[in-house]
Amino acid sequence: MLMLTLCTVSTVHATTTEGQVKNALSLLKRTGITIDKSSIVILNTQEDTDKVTSPTQKQVAMTSNAFVIGNQFPIYINAWADFWEHARQEPQVAVDVMIAGILAHERIHAAGDTSETAAYAEELRVVRKLATQNKVDYALSGWISQTERFLEEEKLVAGT
Repeated sequence: MLMLTLCTVSTVHATTTEGQVKNALSLLKRTGITIDKSSIVILNTQEDTDKVTSPTQKQVAMTSNAFVIGNQFPIYINAWADFWEHARQEPQVAVDVMIAGILAHERIHAAGDTSETAAYAEELRVVRKLATQNKVDYALSGWISQTERFLEEEKLVAGT
């Protein structure tokens, strides 16, 4: 049984997001990543986000699909973010792969690494591998291209 911490469980997002996270965690195992499901907190409303974030993290929490506080677990997922509405328009397995990528990204931060470059590199590795395995490369090509561009820009900035 999936035991994720849920806030404001009565919303429609809770059931959808909980199932999607469960699927994403299963996919992540195929990439060699295991995240304990008790290390994920699903926030279903902005009010839930207000309850669990420090004032210094409020901006990050309010503008992110997922985040960590203080570079440690748990990983907080904003089920109310625009991403989830957009995600409902994609094939389910593609959404599961995107969520796996998001979790892989946040796992890097939760392990203490503050580098966005490292987190996006891990996200890209996971999404590429799972997109190919699940034959949803077409649905994720934009996501993959955007992440590749970010990493390329980071290399250029670091090289100057």
